[in-house]
Amino acid sequence: MLLVGLHTIVILICIAEVTFALRDFHRRIIRLIVFSGIGLIHGLVPILTEPWQTRLNLPYEAHLEAAWFVVAGTLLLSLGANLASIFFHKPITSESATSLQILKSIEVQKSLRWFTLFAIAIGFITWVASIYFAGGTLLTATNEGRFALRGQGNTTLVTVALQFFALNYTAGFFAWFHHSKSFSFLSLAYTFIFSILIFFLSSGSRFAALAVITGSLIGFLLSRTVSLKKLATGFILVLVLIFLTCVALPLRHQMHNMSGKEIVQFVLSTDRLEPILTSDPLNYHDTCIQVLHTFPAQYDYVNAASYRRIVFFPIPSSFAPILKPPDPNRKVAQALFGYEQAISIDWMHPPGLFGDLWINFWGWWS
Repeated sequence: MLLVGLHTIVILICIAEVTFALRDFHRRIIRLIVFSGIGLIHGLVPILTEPWQTRLNLPYEAHLEAAWFVVAGTLLLSLGANLASIFFHKPITSESATSLQILKSIEVQKSLRWFTLFAIAIGFITWVASIYFAGGTLLTATNEGRFALRGQGNTTLVTVALQFFALNYTAGFFAWFHHSKSFSFLSLAYTFIFSILIFFLSSGSRFAALAVITGSLIGFLLSRTVSLKKLATGFILVLVLIFLTCVALPLRHQMHNMSGKEIVQFVLSTDRLEPILTSDPLNYHDTCIQVLHTFPAQYDYVNAASYRRIVFFPIPSSFAPILKPPDPNRKVAQALFGYEQAISIDWMHPPGLFGDLWINFWGWWS
């Protein structure tokens, strides 16, 4: 009962934050997304997936500590967000309702069209280039699986190419700001075709495909005046995205041995609804519990390694391993799935928001 109460507190904090964010959706979209995700993953899902004994082979105390940590973290994030609103609040006028409205002005339409073409061309070329620099081809990447090219070839050029790959996220985002219906259609068609293409050609890698689609969804919401109907539409689209995300996890492990018809049947199967709440990414509270239980009992804290990597990202790890240490997500994968299994495929697994704070900033000192 105590666990349910703690997760209910997380839900209530997030409901208050989401309600506040909706009052000025265009300015607080990041706040809305963050607290919606926390409320769903760390609040609602753990309650719906009771009892705790059937989810993880861990003691009750591990679940309890994770619940308290998430409550404290959510409360402090909320406090920080509200203090920021107080100190940095600016009155909203009709002229400054959203700076994104300038994208709809006639003056920038020509530049927007050229940028869209540039983003599509460079985004696609650099995706292909990242595979080539890793020593593969589209055919080998498809046949050999998602981890086959990881850490292979010229890793510096692969990294540079993948930075430009992010331009693919903008094509769908800006689709909703074009006056030209042809360019809007081009951007949206590319977004959805490319997201499907990259999922199958990467043997089931979901992040990039979902990021491309999510960019388009956020652009849709930000380009329009908020109304209940449009928010409801966006909410339904988010639910569809979550469903597709959860379906993608088991599909990617089986798709090599399945025909096109079997893939469609698998996606549409009602059996997939049963374990959906314990599938990635909705199971990230379980990941949080395991991370808190494992660090530092079995693995040492990473001492802000994730953030040192961000600050010193241009420096090769081999040149300055203290400034830019190895990716801590490798250690997380080893902690969650075992050293031998993780090291065999160079597995990396994100610890989630609260797990990331725990391993980087020494547990409760986070």
